[in-house]
Amino acid sequence: MNTYYGSLCSLFYDLSKPTAPTDELNFYMSYVNKDMSILEPMCGSGRFMLEFIQNGYDIDGFDISEEMITRFQEKLEGNHYNGILQRCEFSTFHPNKLYDFIFIAAGSFSLITDHEQILLYLTYLKNWLQPNGKIALTVFTNIEYRNGQPTEAVDTPRTVQQQSIEIQLTGSTSYNPINGVTHSKMTYDLFENGIKTKSENEDFYVKYYQPNEFEAFAAKAGLQIESSFIDYNKTPFAEQDSDAVVYVLTRS
Repeated sequence: MNTYYGSLCSLFYDLSKPTAPTDELNFYMSYVNKDMSILEPMCGSGRFMLEFIQNGYDIDGFDISEEMITRFQEKLEGNHYNGILQRCEFSTFHPNKLYDFIFIAAGSFSLITDHEQILLYLTYLKNWLQPNGKIALTVFTNIEYRNGQPTEAVDTPRTVQQQSIEIQLTGSTSYNPINGVTHSKMTYDLFENGIKTKSENEDFYVKYYQPNEFEAFAAKAGLQIESSFIDYNKTPFAEQDSDAVVYVLTRS
């Protein structure tokens, strides 16, 4: 999997998305109780996982980004936490238990773009799951590229601020219709008291699924789709147009 989130990227992410969206958080919490064991792969800087910890749930997590895990560890100071929090990827995460509920938040599963890895990582998720457990994750669809829209664009610049610190994000995105993957070339510029002090370049790759493509990966990995929704309010997905689909999966 590609390595994302350097120091400025991680800081930008935290400042622009400081807390978990209520609807998405409530969606995941609707599937759990405090007797369950929970796992969040790709947990990032912990905005979802921290909510579970502070509410007394048994939850573990991991992420490939050292910067994100470091930021999460800073947030954990003052919280009672005895779970597993590791900087690793799917292939090097080796839990000593199975989980009742596994979720990947914020569409992060779409950061896995290689088809062999998609299948492999879905298989890992299945293998970490209790026989009657559930997996929840969201993938993006290629709906905006289906009608011949431009495959290259300059992204709208974005800025976040905190006291005397400002980070500006600029970049461009191109779409490959063959594999359904976008490549975003991003530049983060850090300004302190109005003076640029640091820049960081980041390449982001995101997978956009065509109709029935994710379903085929899930079936091949030994997973079945229990539910699919177009939002976190559990509006059923019924082949209507949607830029993302939320899946709840179980073992086949």
